Amino acid sequence: TWSHPELHPTLWSNALGAPMPAPEGDVTLGIAAVVLPARDGVVVEVRLSPDEVEHAARLGAKAILTASFSEDGAPGQVVKLPVGFASGDPAVKRFSIEIAKGAVRAL
Repeated sequence: TWSHPELHPTLWSNALGAPMPAPEGDVTLGIAAVVLPARDGVVVEVRLSPDEVEHAARLGAKAILTASFSEDGAPGQVVKLPVGFASGDPAVKRFSIEIAKGAVRAL
């Protein structure tokens, strides 16, 4: 999710085997979503266009990467990570999702 009107990140994942944009969401509401498979090697990316990184850094704009882990519809663990962009940062922020552990870590 993101709420700054001048921040336009995209969410990508390798849920289908190759990096692809998230199939669900609404950029006007600041939401993107993907359902991930329970397998090793799952990665998500928060992407900005390269020319937007410096602009986002000046604004201090951030996105929130939220991962909800649950099985069979049961309540599960929720992990929220702020994703900010500083001057000189890459345009792609990568995160490893460990479904079995309910963990998200920056790569």
